Amino acid sequence: MLVDGYNVLGRHAAWRRHAPAQARRHLLDALADARWPVPVGAVHVIFDGPCNETPVSSPVLRVQFASPSADAAIGARLRAARASQRLLLVTDDSELVSLARAHGVTRQSCAWLLGRLEAAQAKPAAPSANPALSAAVRRRITEDLARQWLGRGRG
Repeated sequence: MLVDGYNVLGRHAAWRRHAPAQARRHLLDALADARWPVPVGAVHVIFDGPCNETPVSSPVLRVQFASPSADAAIGARLRAARASQRLLLVTDDSELVSLARAHGVTRQSCAWLLGRLEAAQAKPAAPSANPALSAAVRRRITEDLARQWLGRGRG
């Protein structure tokens, strides 16, 4: 996945009001925590300008600051993409959308990505953290299950 970083930030009502470094941090944290419905080899986020901070890196998330522009760096990646390579571009930039289409690269809108990130953050908590169950009830259930399952394993 290739993400036009500032293009996405410009579409998020709250993030675009933050200082650039803070807005980038919000986006990168959300991407790092994202659960994708299909395996994602890597998420490359490209921002405009020189790197004036330590880039974030994880097994899946890679960050690049591109000069003179993110659009130029993304364009170079689109032109270099092999037909066998599965690549998804996230941008609303019309020139990049046209270039992606010309090179057979799938494109999704910034709204699509932001919707997926917001939906992932809004998912209900795990059942073990269900506030409808009191701490005493959760403890009793855990103890009952431990007796049933762990007790059988010892005999």
